[in-house]
Amino acid sequence: MDGAEKTGADPDGQRELAVKTVENMQADVKRLRRVATRFGSIGSTPELKTCNLNELVQETVAYYERRLPFEGQGVQINFESGEIPEVRANTELFGWALENLIKNSLQAVDSTNGRISIATSIVPDGRGVKIELKDNGKGIPAAAVRKIFRPGFTTKKRGWGMGLTLVRRIIEEYHSGRIELKRSRPGETAFEILLPISGKKKG
Repeated sequence: MDGAEKTGADPDGQRELAVKTVENMQADVKRLRRVATRFGSIGSTPELKTCNLNELVQETVAYYERRLPFEGQGVQINFESGEIPEVRANTELFGWALENLIKNSLQAVDSTNGRISIATSIVPDGRGVKIELKDNGKGIPAAAVRKIFRPGFTTKKRGWGMGLTLVRRIIEEYHSGRIELKRSRPGETAFEILLPISGKKKG
């Protein structure tokens, strides 16, 4: 009987945990670098490059999945990737916008049975792509629906109320897209993002 068996140690399990920890630390360092880049990009004209939108959404979802309560057994984030063409985007800023939307949903849903779903698709006329983000949270109060994109407005006890304002600016001013709150009621809130394939603003 060797030392590992005597002590009940699990070398493979410990190795796997160490690898996972290092990977998470590397992801956090990468994120901190991105945060610095994003703040530096606000106020300037961002560089747009052709990118795979599904990969960008998946990367953002994966970041939050690693931090879900109860190791993902409570809140679940589901991503359904559609067959869509590449779009022109600044991945740092657009990723930031997605993160803000997912973070808002995480704060709105119940930690034991929250559900967040994200889906990408091409719009019927073929001129753009759509991202729909839905959650089964408490919803946005009717009196607040028309104010959610206004600078300084927030329904939270803490915060500056700039999250959705920045999201709209990133999507509409920097990417010539559009974001709308399609519906919100207890049990279902849905945001829709439209991005033009051509890079021209949709009418």
